Amino acid sequence: MGRIKFVGPRPSCSIVGCEVEASARGWCRSHYYRWKTYGDPSSPVRRHANEGKECSVPACLRDARARGYCSMHWQRWRAHGDPLAGKVRRTYGVGAQCEVDGCGQPISARGLCNRHFLRYSKHGDPLGGARSPRVRKALDHEDGTRTCPNCGERQSIEAFNLDKLATGGRRAICKACRRAAEKRRWEAEPGRLRSLARKNYAKSIDVRRAKDKERYERDKDKRIALATESVHRRRVRMTMEPSDRGITVAALREKFGDICPYCGQPMSFEYVRGRQYEPRKATIEHIIPLSGGGGHTWANSMLCCWQCNLRKNRRTREEWVISMRDKR
Repeated sequence: MGRIKFVGPRPSCSIVGCEVEASARGWCRSHYYRWKTYGDPSSPVRRHANEGKECSVPACLRDARARGYCSMHWQRWRAHGDPLAGKVRRTYGVGAQCEVDGCGQPISARGLCNRHFLRYSKHGDPLGGARSPRVRKALDHEDGTRTCPNCGERQSIEAFNLDKLATGGRRAICKACRRAAEKRRWEAEPGRLRSLARKNYAKSIDVRRAKDKERYERDKDKRIALATESVHRRRVRMTMEPSDRGITVAALREKFGDICPYCGQPMSFEYVRGRQYEPRKATIEHIIPLSGGGGHTWANSMLCCWQCNLRKNRRTREEWVISMRDKR
C-alpha cells in the first residue's frame, strides 16, 4: 500500500485541544513522537531526572547531566570509576605569565605560553627544538631616541626603519644592524637567495610594475628631488669639490623664500610634466657654478627662476650682473 497523500489543506491533530495540522497517524508531529516513545500520544513529556540540579561534586557549579554529575565528572567516573580521578584541571590567576624565565607572554596550557607549550608538546621540553628567540622590544626615551636591542646603542628615531605594524611606526632594530644581518645572510647563501629573488620577481612582474608605477606617481616630487641631488653630487665628485646632502628645492624654499633674487618675481613650485619650459619654475642655483669649481654646498646654493638660471649660465653672479648692465 502506497503512502497516502493529502490533497488540499491537511486536517488538524486528532488530540482534543491540539490545532496543529496532522503529520502521521492523524496526530501532529509532537503527539506522534510521544506515541512512538512512550506508547501513548497523550502522555506528558517526561523531564530529565537531573534537570535543574547542579553537579554533586563539591565546588562544581555545572549542571548535572547523568548520575548527578556534570558531563566532565561523569566522563571521569565512567573512565576511572571516580568522578575526581584522572586529570586535574589547573587554574591560573588573571594576568598569569609563562613559567619560562624571561618570557612575559600569557599562559596558554601547562603553565606555558602557546609558543613554549608547542615546543613542549613536540620535543618534551619548552626550550627544545628551535632556539628561543630574544624578546625584542623597542625601548623609547623621552628625548625622542630609541635603544636598539641588538647592538644596545641609543640612537635617533630616524635610525630605525618605518613599519606601520611596529611600536611607534618604527622597527625595533636599527638600520645598521638590519643591513649587517642581511649582508651576512646573502654572504652565506648568495646563489640560492639570488635565484629565489629572480623567480619571485618573474612570477609577479606585472603586479610589481603596476605597484612601481603607482609608487612613482605618489612620490614623484620626492623622486625628482633625489634625482636632481644625485646629478649635482655626481658632477661635484668629478671635480673633487665638497658637497652636502639634503639640498633640495623644498629645503632651499624654507631658507630663501618664494622670490627670485635676480628678477624679483615670485617663483612657481608646481610640477611641470615632461620638458615643458616654465620661466618662473624654481630651480637650484649655484653661486659659483659647478663647472667653475664651485661645490654643491649650502653656502653655494640658492633658488632662482628657470629663466634667470639659463641666462646666468656658467658665469658668476658678478659677471652676469656686469653683462646685463652692459646690455642695457
